Amino acid sequence: VTHNFNPHSTGGLPLNETTLAEVLRGAGYATAMAGKWHLGHTPPHSPPHRGFDRWLGTPMSHDYGCTGHPGGAVFCPHAAQDVCFPSDPALADPMPCHIGPYTPWALAVPVYENDTIVEQPADLTTLADRYAAFAARFVADSAAAKAPFFLYLAWNHMHIPVGNHRPEFTNSSANGIYGDTMRQLDEAVGTVLDALDEAGVADETLVLLTGDNGGAVDQCEFGGSNGPFTGGWLAKHASGGQSGKLSTWEGGHREPGLAVWPGHIAPNGTSHALASTLDFMPTIAALAGAALPADRVYDGVDLAPVLFGDGSASVREVLFHPNSGCEGTIGDIETVRVGRYKAKYRTGGSGADCAGNKTEDAFHDPPLIFDLAADVSETDPLDAASPEFAKALAAAQAALAQLKASLAADNTSQAADYNDPRYAPCCNPANAFCVCEAPA
Repeated sequence: VTHNFNPHSTGGLPLNETTLAEVLRGAGYATAMAGKWHLGHTPPHSPPHRGFDRWLGTPMSHDYGCTGHPGGAVFCPHAAQDVCFPSDPALADPMPCHIGPYTPWALAVPVYENDTIVEQPADLTTLADRYAAFAARFVADSAAAKAPFFLYLAWNHMHIPVGNHRPEFTNSSANGIYGDTMRQLDEAVGTVLDALDEAGVADETLVLLTGDNGGAVDQCEFGGSNGPFTGGWLAKHASGGQSGKLSTWEGGHREPGLAVWPGHIAPNGTSHALASTLDFMPTIAALAGAALPADRVYDGVDLAPVLFGDGSASVREVLFHPNSGCEGTIGDIETVRVGRYKAKYRTGGSGADCAGNKTEDAFHDPPLIFDLAADVSETDPLDAASPEFAKALAAAQAALAQLKASLAADNTSQAADYNDPRYAPCCNPANAFCVCEAPA
């Protein structure tokens, strides 16, 4: 899958790929998902057909269509009018703002319960609360049935447009609209954790919390903060650009990862081990005693030594970072980390920084190599004439060669996807934006 599926997409995650939910349901687990799916919105690609007993959520991000609630995004300066039915359509923002009346899909964002649209447009101010309530019910039901369970929560918070929180969170944070929205997300996560306590299963439940990408720096105050992961080379040695979401700088993919399991994971611990969300599948399958399909190579590794040790264990030395939309061709792997060193063969591209600056797309051979233990901001690459550079380059080249050989021998697939407006999720075709009719 090398692109996002849109409301007119006919495809989704290839059906010969196995989801973690399918693995666990096959091992006797109850499974549920709340939140954004974005891997195909029509059967047989939707969550109820990919291993989940229950699903409540949006089939893609909540910027793939209009709603009745304006939110903050740099490309939508007239936010109050960027809704399905603005009070003054002349002030609504055209593309690239696609959350208002000029959305290219002519569609309101839907909310699904299993394969049925239950709301269109989505009420973004209540969505997080409904996800939390859905999750709490699932936990309670599973505990009452004494069934092992798998719950996947993919919150629409903190994707743009941000600011779609309950009114009482407005101005509750020192970090503006982004911080206000984050506070509601924090409360919603707390509701789910409280449900584990109330059901008496907190000590039997592994909780993993992370994000899928860093903040988009071109979204300025609507994109959050990537802290020290600034991709400083862009500003110091080039003309600026995107160092967060969609890039392969640390700000694009380095995320905090939290793991909680009372009695199994020591509290207040820290580990600097390399890990990836790809590691969740083999880790959780092993804990559940569930067998993974044997006809493919898995990119993930079992994190048990990291999670259940003293924090000093390491289970992987290499991470590959495919181009993600800003640099080069999407899906090409031109960035690799080996231990403390990171080699970047590609910089620049279409992404801008908050001031709108960009750097021309460029391929580097030899690559830029950064010592992340000494330069986490990726500002000054190693001297290409140094022995340290030569050693790091040899390790990066070996890792990439091993990956290439693995891909050539593996059981790989590519999503087949076409655009057809007839596949659009539509509650009410008689309405211009498919808005559901009010119940009688």
